[in-house]
Amino acid sequence: KIYVIPFQFYESFRQTIRNYMNSEFIPLVHFMLWKSFAHDMNQLNFVSSLLLTTIELNCHLELIVNLLRIEVNNNRPSSSFRGSSLGAQMLDIYSTAVCSVWRSQCFRRVYEKASEGPSTLTHSWSTLITSLRIRFLIRSQR
Repeated sequence: KIYVIPFQFYESFRQTIRNYMNSEFIPLVHFMLWKSFAHDMNQLNFVSSLLLTTIELNCHLELIVNLLRIEVNNNRPSSSFRGSSLGAQMLDIYSTAVCSVWRSQCFRRVYEKASEGPSTLTHSWSTLITSLRIRFLIRSQR
């Protein structure tokens, strides 16, 4: 479930992000806001709102990469993708949403194929198995 900041603040938040996304000050704004949240729900609201806003502006992947790049630990780089950093949480929410959509599309395709009835592939397999049985019987009778 994705939580967002209250609607009356969301439009202002989105406009601020839109205006300053290409600015060098935006990482500072993100981290100042990020560090000021005392409660986890506020952090989740901020992460979700930031992700939704940047998806609308089509700059979410760039932001996630740049935030993760800041957090990368040279000794253990893979651990940078786990944890509670802003980039890691945005990546987690984004990948969960993308995987969910992909999974739904796969299930729908499988369901549609299954509802079409027996496929020609199944028919081909049964023909092949029958053919192999006949060959085996002929060889065993020789």
